[in-house]
Parts: sequence; structure tokens; C-alpha cells
Amino acid sequence: MDYKDLKGDKKEESSSIISERVKKARNLQLERYRDDKIFNNSQIINKDIRKYCKLSPSSEKIMKLAFEKYKFSGRTYNKLLKVSRTIADLDGEESILDSHILEAVRYRTLDNKYWG
Repeated sequence: MDYKDLKGDKKEESSSIISERVKKARNLQLERYRDDKIFNNSQIINKDIRKYCKLSPSSEKIMKLAFEKYKFSGRTYNKLLKVSRTIADLDGEESILDSHILEAVRYRTLDNKYWG
């Protein structure tokens, strides 16, 4: 969490802006997977993870550190990549950035903390 988030200076997005971002991300996914006959990031099969969820060396390092710290499984690795891909799509980014990996890891650790 950023200090700006705590301080309350961050401008909130309206529902209509969020809806537009979701529509754009959805259309981007439909186009990306057109030839694979899937419709969204959650449907990426394991053999295609590397094709669609490429990581930079710094993102790889973040993933490695997260796995060592939280003892994630291989299945969790693939789920984190798919969630990171979705976060990148919502941000309008072609590449998965470090911030997308960090956000996905935060979601996963919160999920484990509160819902086991």
C-alpha cells in the first residue's frame, strides 16, 4: 500500500471508468486468444503459460522470492501468472510488470490469511 492510499489523496475511479477498463481488458483477451479458442486468462493451459505470461528478470526474481517466503506450489505459480496477466490487461499494459506480480502475490497471501 502506498502512503498516498493511506492519506486519502488518491482520486477514486468512477464505476463507468472501471467498467470501460474491464471491457477493454476483456476485448484484448478475446483478441489475444482468438487462435487458441479460449476466451480469457483463466483458461490459459499450462503449456501456454510461458507464451502469454512472459516475465522480465526482475519479475522472475519477485516470483522466486515470493515462492521461497510463502512456499507456494507449482499450481499457485500458474495461477499467479494468470492473475498478473489480468492485472496487466486492466492497466492496459502489454507486458506483465513487477507491480502486477506484486499485486497478484498480495491477493494470494490475503486469500491464504483470511480463507486458508
